[in-house]
Amino acid sequence: METFATTAPDRIQRLAEDAARSSYLIGIWPSDRILRLADEVRTLAVRAAAVGAEMVLCHADIHPGNLLADAAGALHVVDWDAPIIAPRERDLMFVFGTDYGDHPINPHREGLFRRGYGSVELDPTLMAYYQTERTLDDIAEFAANVLDPDISDATRANDLHWLRRLVEDQRHSDS
Repeated sequence: METFATTAPDRIQRLAEDAARSSYLIGIWPSDRILRLADEVRTLAVRAAAVGAEMVLCHADIHPGNLLADAAGALHVVDWDAPIIAPRERDLMFVFGTDYGDHPINPHREGLFRRGYGSVELDPTLMAYYQTERTLDDIAEFAANVLDPDISDATRANDLHWLRRLVEDQRHSDS
């Protein structure tokens, strides 16, 4: 059951000092902005918990990379490793939110989704919480991997790519 008890802000704070000193993260790690984002997630978590939304079964990571179509055109949702009972905004952030990965949701894809899903009113507090928390969680995960001395060069390069992309997106959202 969703409790809005994210660990992302604490993980960011634990990483901040090492990240600021890391030669891998020079020019990438905007520690003040990321720490402000951590504070924003904490505030949004309290507000989201007070919404009192209907809880439903959510995949919790239903971005387009976890959707597969077979040769007959049937759609399959894969990677059910962390389902949760939560407000529907938990999954719908991937459709109506910012881009996730290399599979952006464009107006055509959103239209197709709305045709199949039906009309939906999204709670702006829940959407803000889930989108901001997901961004912070991804930043924490990628930064921790980059700082891990035991990861391969290929993994570090991949995680640096995604971390740069997230940080750049945050810089643009501040503008």
